[in-house]
Amino acid sequence: MGKDVEMHMKRDCFIQLDDGMELFVEYYDSTKEDTVLFVHGGPGESCVSFSYFAALASRYFNVVMLDQRGVMRSQDEQRPEFLTVQQLIDDFEEIRKKLHIDKWYILGHSFGGYVAMRYVLCYPQSIKGVIYENPCFNIEHSLSAIIEKYIEYYDKIGEETKKQKVQKLLELNDIVEKFDGIISLPDIDRKRVFKSEAITSKCREFFDQSLITPDAIRKCLHHYNVIKYDESLRTEYLSELKNTDCSSLLVQGEMDPMLPLLDKEEWLKNPRSSSVIVDGTGHYVHSDAPEAMVDILNEFVCKNSSEEV
Repeated sequence: MGKDVEMHMKRDCFIQLDDGMELFVEYYDSTKEDTVLFVHGGPGESCVSFSYFAALASRYFNVVMLDQRGVMRSQDEQRPEFLTVQQLIDDFEEIRKKLHIDKWYILGHSFGGYVAMRYVLCYPQSIKGVIYENPCFNIEHSLSAIIEKYIEYYDKIGEETKKQKVQKLLELNDIVEKFDGIISLPDIDRKRVFKSEAITSKCREFFDQSLITPDAIRKCLHHYNVIKYDESLRTEYLSELKNTDCSSLLVQGEMDPMLPLLDKEEWLKNPRSSSVIVDGTGHYVHSDAPEAMVDILNEFVCKNSSEEV
C-alpha cells in the first residue's frame, strides 16, 4: 500500500470547541459506514503513533484521531481546571457532534484505554463499540504492574541498584509519585520493558515531523504534569463496566506489562466483552503489528454490526 494512495483521503484541521479551545484533528473521511475514534495514551502522548495504522484502517473505516486538549499540535491549555479526564471525554463528544457523526467506535490505547472506559460510562448512547488496546483500567493497579515488570527486568540483567530503586516505588501510596518514578526511568529500559517502539520508521512517513517542535513537547509534558493530579484517577470505575450494554474487545500484546490479570478478569464479567492476545507484540500493538491490528478491528466491527441487525 503506497503512501500516496492513502494520504489523499486524510485532512488535517483544527476544530474549535465551544470554549474557544482548538484541537488538532486528523480525519480520514473515507465515506465508509463506520467511524472509529483513536484515543491516545500518555497522559499527553499525542496521536502520532497511530499514523500508519490509521492509514491502513481507513480502507475499512472513517478514522478520527486527535491530539487531546493541550497536547502537542493542539492549542496550549494553561487552565488546569480544563485538564481533566472528564474534560477530555467531553471534548470527544463535542468533536463527534461537530463532525456530524451519529455513533462511532472507540479505540483507546494504554492510558487512552482508561479514558475510553470513562467515555463509555459517561456517553454510552454515542458509542457502537469499544476496543481497548493494552489499557489501564485501574491506574493504581497498572502502575504497580509496570513497576513489577521493571523489577523483573532489572533482576534479570543484574542491575541491583536500579532494582532496589524501583522496588521503593511499590511502597508509595501516591499515584503521582509512581507516575513520576516510572517516567524518570531511562528510555532505553522503558523500551525493553514495554517491548515496543511507539513510532516506527513506517509511522514517520505518515505525519509531518516538522510539527514535533520543542514547544510541542513542552505542551505534552504540561498536559501530563496537570492531569496526573486529577482526583478522579484515584476512583475505581472498572466494576461499573459489567453493567454496560456496549460490545467491547480487549487487545493485548503478548509481552505488554500494563494490565494485571485481576483487572482483566473483572473486565470480562461483562457478557459482551471478549479478548485476543497478539503474539510477538508489546505495548504498541498498532505499531508492532499494524496489519494484524487492522484485521482485528475490522473483524470486531463486522461482527458487532451483524449482531445489531
